[in-house]
Amino acid sequence: ILFCFLASAQDSNVKPASRPPFTPGDALRIVTYPDTTSVPSGIYRISAQGTIELPLIGKVNVSTMSVEDLASFVKKSYVDFQRIPNALVRPLIRLATSGGFRTPGLFYVDPQNSLWDVVASAGGTIRDDGLSKIVWMRNDSIIATSVLPYLTSGESLSALGFQSGDQLMVTGRPRRYAGEVLTGTVMPVLSFVVASALTAMTAYQLQRDIRNE
Repeated sequence: ILFCFLASAQDSNVKPASRPPFTPGDALRIVTYPDTTSVPSGIYRISAQGTIELPLIGKVNVSTMSVEDLASFVKKSYVDFQRIPNALVRPLIRLATSGGFRTPGLFYVDPQNSLWDVVASAGGTIRDDGLSKIVWMRNDSIIATSVLPYLTSGESLSALGFQSGDQLMVTGRPRRYAGEVLTGTVMPVLSFVVASALTAMTAYQLQRDIRNE
């Protein structure tokens, strides 16, 4: 019984294996310093096979690497191309924005960034009250019908529970002001009606003139 108790206690202290930081379909960012514009600084998409394509190096399998492993690999691989090779590696997740964003699309973002950063990357919302209309979705299921509390919290995407593949969507029509309704809808219709009436009156007057002659 004592043995079983000790074994159970040991099992309870075993931590589950952590998820690899680099997942196929996601991306990663490499920043070299002090020269942040030199090779291989940039964003690299991770293929379905878990590889990235590094300049001058070729394909590298990162699926089993840690962030520290990849940073060390980059330093060693580019030692002949940089006088002081240093590298910072950051995993990126993919988030999609659709609907009423100014520049909707798929974005690779740092999970330590805030939700504001994602909205800014998408150019903000078209409608003036669009922030209150953003819906958070995952696999066609709604996670939250409003993200306003998450925007104001300032917490990171990771802390909020965002996962790679999540989607932000702005729903509903943009709000239209009275002036826009007048110039965009009422005036064209009114102009058409007036033009039609004038045409009819002109045709009627022409017929009367012909008869009088």
